[in-house]
Amino acid sequence: MTQKDPQDDLNGVLARALGRIAAGERDALESVYRNSRARLFGICYRVCNDPGAAEDVLQDVYVKVALTARYFDPGRGSALAWLSTIARNSAIDWQRARTRSGKVFDPTDDADARARLLKDDYWDQIELRREILGCMETLTDDQRKAIEESFFLGLTYAELADRENKPLGTVKSWIRRGLKRLRECLDDRSTYD
Repeated sequence: MTQKDPQDDLNGVLARALGRIAAGERDALESVYRNSRARLFGICYRVCNDPGAAEDVLQDVYVKVALTARYFDPGRGSALAWLSTIARNSAIDWQRARTRSGKVFDPTDDADARARLLKDDYWDQIELRREILGCMETLTDDQRKAIEESFFLGLTYAELADRENKPLGTVKSWIRRGLKRLRECLDDRSTYD
């Protein structure tokens, strides 16, 4: 009698939950969180070496998962591997940002800065996000998917080319043309404000 690998069961649970998220069932994110939190926190912590930072990065990971679950393809790999890649890339991005600037600005360190951010930037950021999402809808499916996977999942162009089984030049063109179109769309919108 062969024993079933618990890892296969976990990947099945996660894959089904990701499918439900992709279908718009947002409460399925709770299942992904419950079944992957410890492992993904460990990945983030190993890269960040700071439990607070690892928690912050982990929160970003689940936001990315909610936004990009539709791109998970069980035929290309396990759900846990997909989630782990997002966690690792997000933690590496955090580490790079920290290394580049010496210390990441934390507005919560300064009450005045926090108040200014809430008053001035909060609504601007919401409006900008709305405009970006609107402009993303003007892109082709290939452009939108390549940009989302590159920027939200942190995949390199080579990784995207492998995932899509397309030449590297094609993926670069999708992203370049998509970013150009986004820039034009955002410029057009700011012209009318």
